Formats: sequence, structure tokens, C-alpha cells
Amino acid sequence: MAKVETKDKVPVAVKLGYGSGDFAMMLAFNLPTFYLMYYFTDVFGIGATAAGVIIFSSKIWDSFVSPAMGYISDNTNTRWGSKRPYILFGALPAGISIALLFATPNLATENLRIVYGLTMFFLFCTTMTIMAVPYGALTANMTSDSKERTMISAYRMAFAVVGTLVGAGVTIPLVKTFGGVYLNKYYRVVESVATSTEQTINILGFRLVGIFYGIILSTIVLISFFSVKERLVKTAQEGNLLSLGDNIRLILKNKPFLILTSGVLMHQIAMNMMSGVVVYFFKYNLNAESMVPWAFLIIMGVGGVMLPLYIYISSKKSKKFAYNLGTGIVATMAFPIFFFGDINVTVTLLMFSVVGFGISTVFL
Repeated sequence: MAKVETKDKVPVAVKLGYGSGDFAMMLAFNLPTFYLMYYFTDVFGIGATAAGVIIFSSKIWDSFVSPAMGYISDNTNTRWGSKRPYILFGALPAGISIALLFATPNLATENLRIVYGLTMFFLFCTTMTIMAVPYGALTANMTSDSKERTMISAYRMAFAVVGTLVGAGVTIPLVKTFGGVYLNKYYRVVESVATSTEQTINILGFRLVGIFYGIILSTIVLISFFSVKERLVKTAQEGNLLSLGDNIRLILKNKPFLILTSGVLMHQIAMNMMSGVVVYFFKYNLNAESMVPWAFLIIMGVGGVMLPLYIYISSKKSKKFAYNLGTGIVATMAFPIFFFGDINVTVTLLMFSVVGFGISTVFL
């Protein structure tokens, strides 16, 4: 079934090149995660209900596309391997899709804006999935050495944390800077849809940030493609591969996997809900929109710093214990944030730092 090269040691340069792709992908993924809901409602002019439906429906769509993409890549056989072709040919479409998502075209009615937002977010989710699923699975094709795979994953995780931190903390300052610098030059283009100077800045800023992040994404992912070789080559034998339907039936019979997946699902729902409302909370409840980057930086930064502690806990106790500890901290902090989160900014940021302590388990 498999032909394995004897040289299973992966050079550091390859690990760095491969891991850098996760920096770009997390940068791209987190722009919609943290700011898309706010962008739709406060910048693009879509109602909150419609914006929520767009985001929800796209995730339902992605739940079908992701396993299908995994099946397709597993059954691909090219001179670049089974996973790398999708990284190569997916890089540019993914970069273009994020630029289009935040392009803020001047559309006359809300219905047209809803159609545009829905179409572009579906396109973004699809192109990212086409690229990200094979990219994540590529680790197993780089070496058969389990220790080397762990090290490769560690490099990926480090880049992912940095990408998350950059996306969380830099996006809004970039939006304001880009929008402000180009305000006079582009004002005539957007003046008919903007209701204030602030909205004009946001329209221009998100438009340019989308292009900027799209260029970063495409460029770094291509660097990742050229840095990596698939050293573990699978050769399919007729009748030996399961169909997509067979794979799904096996998954549905795997009770431990379903329990773990359900827990991760609920955890991710909670995290995405929190991420989606942070901007609104600071803007409208605390009247401190400028502190939004700091809020995200504190949560993600503390999460990154606490990773070694959770690695230690998981080695001394278990991965299950470490995961439940972190998720328990995040869940517990929901109550004081709900009741006391709008007292003042300092109190809120202190509570967010505790959330960051627990959110390490998402990274780990």
C-alpha cells in the first residue's frame, strides 16, 4: 500500500517552509472569524439577521465540502503527490476570494449586498477548504517517523499562533491606517454608500486589507508548496480503497470519535460566538472601539504563552485532562463576563486574560 523513503528526518528549513503556510492561513481565516460579522453589519450595510444567516449557512456548506475534499485529495495521484497540487493551484484563488469578500462594492440595495456577501463568503470558504484540508493532511505524507510528525506539527502550531495574533491585533489598525491614507483619493468612489467619514475609512480600509491579506496568503502558501516534498507516496490498489459513503458509515460507528467531535463542535461554537461579538461589545457597551485589537491580542497572546504549561499538564496527567481543564476555564469565565464585563475596560481585559489561559487548548 505504501512506499516509504528511508530518510525520514525532515530538515528544519522544510519544517519552517511548511509551517509558514499555517501563518498565512490563520491570518486569512481569522479576518472573517474576528471581523466579518462586524464588517457585514457596520461597514457593508447588511442587517444582523441576514449576516448571521450568511455565516451560518456557509459553515453548513463547509461541513460537506471538507470531508469531500479530504476524500478527493486522498485519491489524487500526480507528479507533485496527492496533497501538494491543491496547495499550488489553490493559493491564488484563495487569495482572490478574501480580497473579493472585503471588496465592498457599491450596491444600491441591501438584497444585492446580501447576495454578494453570501456568494463571496461561500467562495472564500470553498477555496480555503480546497487548499487547507490537503495542507493539513500533508504532515502524514512528509515522514513516517511519529516524532518527526510531532515536530512538524509543533512548527505549524507556532506559526498558527503568530498568524492568529497578527490577525487579531493588526487588522483594525491596518483598516484605519489604509482607509485614512487613501480617504481623499477614493472618497468619490464610496461616498454614495458611506454615511460618515468613519464608515468611508472602514470601507476603504477593509477593501485594502482584504487585498493585502490575499497577497500575503497566496505568496506564503506558494512558498510552503515549494518548500515541501511528499516523501511518503501511497499507491492505490484496485478494490482496496473505501468509498466516501463507506468512510462516513465507519465514522458514524466510531463512538469515541463522535463524542470528541461533538465536544470540539460546541467549543468552537462558543469561541466563534465570542469572537463575533467582541467588536460590538467594545464599541457599543464599553465605548472603547480602539481597544478591540488589545482584547484579541490578550486572549490569543495569553493562550500562546500558556501552551508550554498545557503541554506539561498533558504529559503529567493526560491530553483529556488538559483539554477539559482549558475548556472548563473558558466556560466558567462566561458568567463573570456576562454580569460584570461592561463595568470598565480594565476589568474586561483582565477577565479576557483568564479566557486566554483556557483557550490554549484550542491551539494544543
